[in-house]
Amino acid sequence: MHIISKKKLLAFWKAHPGVESPIKEWHAKAKSAKWRTPDDINSTL
Repeated sequence: MHIISKKKLLAFWKAHPGVESPIKEWHAKAKSAKWRTPDDINSTL
């Protein structure tokens, strides 16, 4: 998956400090994911 802008994620977790860790985890997983369909995404949740 191509993350267009990490800047938006950073701004969100600065405004909501409790979500920084889960967003960083999601970002790492999404960045390395090889999803081809929405079902691929759903199967990883």
